[in-house]
Amino acid sequence: MVLSIPLYATNIVDDPLRYAGIFGFDMAMLQSIIPIEIVYFSFNSPGWSISTEFFFYFIFPFFLPLVLKVNLRNALLVIAFVLLAYFSLVAIFPSNLHHSQFYISPIFRVLDFFIGIILYLLRSYILPFDRKDKLIQIMQPLSILMLALFVTFHSQVDYVYRYASYYWLPMSFVILSFSFDSGFLGRLLAGRLFVYFGEISFGFYLFHWLVIKYLNLASYSNSLSVNIALVFGITCLLSIVSYELYEKRCRRMINKIISVKKIT
Repeated sequence: MVLSIPLYATNIVDDPLRYAGIFGFDMAMLQSIIPIEIVYFSFNSPGWSISTEFFFYFIFPFFLPLVLKVNLRNALLVIAFVLLAYFSLVAIFPSNLHHSQFYISPIFRVLDFFIGIILYLLRSYILPFDRKDKLIQIMQPLSILMLALFVTFHSQVDYVYRYASYYWLPMSFVILSFSFDSGFLGRLLAGRLFVYFGEISFGFYLFHWLVIKYLNLASYSNSLSVNIALVFGITCLLSIVSYELYEKRCRRMINKIISVKKIT
């Protein structure tokens, strides 16, 4: 976020109080709760996703025990009720709030988090199966085919559903099938290079917008292919530096704190 401040220098000078408030929301990781684009897309725009994830991390300790205790019948009833409520609200909400609520707001995106928990439980259920490798070899290409079909026909679906719910099924299938390192595709993605790309991917997501904005600010212009290559190369470099010099150190520090607490 700090790296994005120079991009907003003129706005900050023109309206310091407004941007001081927006900066405060960003620092507190609360921007995704505010349904105003200038707030949730402020400074480094992709930061809204971290704000949403912070909400998930906060509720997880309270949410997980409820998920583990509920029986299958009650779980199905809860899922049916939640889906009915979700799609009812989609129909009721005015269209000008669709993006801020169904794409950004953690109150609605918590359903994605809930799906992730269900996928983990399903994976734990499949893991002990003796014939899971054959099952996964079938699941992996089918999941890619399903996702390709959904992407092909996405233009036929209202954008409010494409924000999240339209992709729940195919993405769940992809995530579940590739969570195992079985099958040709699974073993390929479990290789060191792909794993490393996965490690730096979130940094790539956070940095790419800044790279594009700073290149625009510098009035850099070239062919589309050169621009894409330049953005990709600079973003990759920044992501690697951030991962090696910052993220790894933070991870070691957190693991050290956790290990000390376990000993005491």
